[in-house]
Amino acid sequence: MPNILQSDSGKVELPVEVREQLTSKTSIYKQGELIYDGATGEKVGSGADSSGPQPEINSILRWGIENSDPEVLAKRKAEGAPPPSQIDKEIMDMILGQPTVAKMRECLGKLDSATLAAPDGLDGGAAALEELEYYVEDLDNAHDLAKINGLKVLKTCCTFGLAAPAPSAVDISDGSGSSAADAGADASAAIDDAAAAAAAAAAATAAVEDPEGAAALREGACGVIAVMLQNNPPVQAAARAAEVPELLLRLLGGTEPAEGWEARVGGLPVVRKALLALSAMARANVSEATEADVAAAAEATLRLALPRLCTLAGHADAKLRRRSLFSLAALADAPLSAAATFGVAAAAGSALPSATVGALSSEDEDTRTQAVRLLLAASRATAAGGEGPGGAPLWTAAVQMRAAVAAAGGVAAARAAADRAAVGDEGSVDPEEAARLGKVVTWLESASA
Repeated sequence: MPNILQSDSGKVELPVEVREQLTSKTSIYKQGELIYDGATGEKVGSGADSSGPQPEINSILRWGIENSDPEVLAKRKAEGAPPPSQIDKEIMDMILGQPTVAKMRECLGKLDSATLAAPDGLDGGAAALEELEYYVEDLDNAHDLAKINGLKVLKTCCTFGLAAPAPSAVDISDGSGSSAADAGADASAAIDDAAAAAAAAAAATAAVEDPEGAAALREGACGVIAVMLQNNPPVQAAARAAEVPELLLRLLGGTEPAEGWEARVGGLPVVRKALLALSAMARANVSEATEADVAAAAEATLRLALPRLCTLAGHADAKLRRRSLFSLAALADAPLSAAATFGVAAAAGSALPSATVGALSSEDEDTRTQAVRLLLAASRATAAGGEGPGGAPLWTAAVQMRAAVAAAGGVAAARAAADRAAVGDEGSVDPEEAARLGKVVTWLESASA
C-alpha cells in the first residue's frame, strides 16, 4: 500500500523512489541572469561567450587538464593558441583545492614588468611581495611558489630598473646549416628580445621616476627569496638552477671593493636582504645531501659566495659586518664547509684576516662574539691535527688562517680585547669573554712557535 500524506488540502501520495537527474540538466544563473539552460543543455546570454570551465563536472576536469598538462600546453602553443591567462591559472588552482597557490599566483600577477611600470605599480608590487613573504614562511608554500615560476618573477623584481650586466661571451656563427625552422626560431627569439628590451626600458623609466619605490621592490623580493631558502633543500636546488646566487652577488657588489657601490643597487636595505638570502644558500647543510651532484652544487655555491662574505665582513655598516661574520662562523663550525671557508679566508688578497682583527676591537659585542667564534673554530681544527671530519685539508687551511690573522696584528688585538673584558664593569660584558679571548691569544701566539 503506497504511503499517504494527509494535508489540509487532502491526501497526497508520496513517491516510491527518487531519481537523480544529470548535472547537465541543472540550469545555472549568474547574478540573476540565466547563462546555462538545463532543459536544452546550451549556454545562453553572456554565458555563450564564456571561455571558462563548463558546468558539467567532466568538462571542468577536462578544462583543468588542458590548462595544466605541459604536453597539451606545448601542443596548443604550436598550434598558435594563446596560453592560459592569469585568471585561468588561478581558477585551476581553486578547482584543484590549492587556494594558497591561487593567492600566490595572484600576487605574481602584480609583479610582471608592465604592471610594475604602470602608475602606482611599484606600491602594489611591494604589497604583493609582503603577502608572498607571509605565505612562503611555510616550507610547502615556498616549494609551490618555486614550481609556479616564482623564482623567475622574483629575480626580475630584484633587478627592476637596474642596467643589465655586460655579456660574458658572444656566440658567433657563420650561418651554415640554417633552415626554415632555424629562421623561425630566430624570429621568435628576436620578438622575445624586443619585448624584453621594451620591458627593461619601461622598468628603467619607472625606477628613475620613483627610485625609492624601485629600491623597496628589490628589497622585498630579496626578502621573499631569503625566507624561501631557509632550511628548504628543494627550493635551494631550484634557486641554484635559476642562478639566484649569481644574482644575489650582483646585488652585493660582485667583485667591487667593500664599499661605494651600494647606492647603485638601491642602498643598504637592499644589500642587507640580499646578504641574508645569500647566507641562507651558503649555509645549506652539504652533509645532508645524499646525491653527489647535489653536494657538488652546494659546494660550488659555497665557493662562489665565500670571497664576497669575506669582503663584507669588513664593511662599514655594522649589520653587514655582523651578518657576514655570523655566516662565516657558522660555516667554520661545520666540518664539511670549514676547510673551504678557511682556505678562501686565508688566501692572498683576502680581506677577512684584517676584518677579523678589526672585529676584535669593535664596540659591538655581537661583532666581537662572531669574530671570536670564527677563530675558536679554526683553533679546534688545528688542535685536531688532521684527525676527524675534514682531515688534513681542514688542518692545513686552519693553520694558514692562523698565520694570516697573526700577520694582520691579531695577537695584539686579541690581547687588548682580553684585557678590556677582564677589567670591564660587571654586567657590561660576557663573563666568559675574557676566557675565550685568552684561548685565541694562545692559539695565535703559537703561529710563531
